[in-house]
Amino acid sequence: MKASQLIRAFQICLLLALTPSRLSGQTPRIGRDQAAARAGASRTSPSGKSIDELRAKAGNGDAKAQYALGALYYEGKAIKQDYAEAATWFRKAAEQKVEWAQYALGCCYDFGQRIEQDHAQAFKWYRQAAEQGLPIAEFMVGDCYRTGEGVLGDMKEAVKWYRRAADDDNPCAQYNLGLIYEQGLGASLDVSEAAKWYRRAAQHGLPEAQLHLGQIYREGKGVQKDPAEAVKWYRMAAEQGNAAAEYNLGVAYDQGFGVAEDAAEALRWYRKAAGQGNVDGQYNLGQCYREGRGVQKNYAEAVKWYRRAAEQGDAQAQYDLGACYANGEGVSGLVEAYKWFSFAAAGGNKGAKQVRDQITRRMSRAEVEEGERSAAAFVTKNEDIRPK
Repeated sequence: MKASQLIRAFQICLLLALTPSRLSGQTPRIGRDQAAARAGASRTSPSGKSIDELRAKAGNGDAKAQYALGALYYEGKAIKQDYAEAATWFRKAAEQKVEWAQYALGCCYDFGQRIEQDHAQAFKWYRQAAEQGLPIAEFMVGDCYRTGEGVLGDMKEAVKWYRRAADDDNPCAQYNLGLIYEQGLGASLDVSEAAKWYRRAAQHGLPEAQLHLGQIYREGKGVQKDPAEAVKWYRMAAEQGNAAAEYNLGVAYDQGFGVAEDAAEALRWYRKAAGQGNVDGQYNLGQCYREGRGVQKNYAEAVKWYRRAAEQGDAQAQYDLGACYANGEGVSGLVEAYKWFSFAAAGGNKGAKQVRDQITRRMSRAEVEEGERSAAAFVTKNEDIRPK
């Protein structure tokens, strides 16, 4: 068997095993920065009052006016944005126990917005707002306990405060509780409980929760397996631009899981995910172009998308990119093939080392050394990229 035939044999075997079964869905917990962006660091703006009137009332000690003025400075509404001035007015209102001002001042300290970052001060103000029952502040306190920022880390306390926020209908807390129960971190492993909290957050429109709820229905974890229900939640998240959900919806169309098989629709969702940098979407989009699934076969496009996934450290994409170079599919060159097979082997691809050794027999010693140098130079230039 020729070396090129051997490459193809390994390639076909691996593709049948891996495409397109892998799913995206291991999204991280929602942190304080994301929760603040969703909730806003401020709440309500004054109506029917001029800035001068508001400033006068704030200067006379009106707590609500002080908070509202801080909110205007924070958001840059009707006044030039100024985080330092916002913090000044938030503090005045916070000291008069306005809960949203306490929360907003906590955000200023937490994210270092024109005042020195101080997680302990952030926790202090979040805690005061949380003790007044503000759900977003309850979430923030829980997250501080989870990360150990501003307070000693304590997962039991994190779960307690997340639950308070979740019971008060904060979707970020509901989602994080779902992750905690699904993974058994800080609470007993309980996938049914995870599904409950994912559903509540998903019903609020949180795309991360919709994605995870789709995964649970796909796998039948804590709920009865239901392909159509999985696709329903994937679609909700995908239509909000969640890249992992876009990819998983593409897989559903590719496999005919929960929907009628439709290669063109699969391609459309893979493209959306790939365009957002989703490595699985990039890899499967490359597969579609290479095999002509849902689109005219185009090796150059296949190489383009394999390369994007490979440069994010995807070992299978590195292997297939190496195979394209070795087989002359859209690109050619044994030195580049050697480089990418080496990366794939380092990333755990079981066939890559054997195929690399096969093409080495067709290369001169100088070419092998050039391949090794090329691989080393690529790693040096892209220190944050490692095989995954």
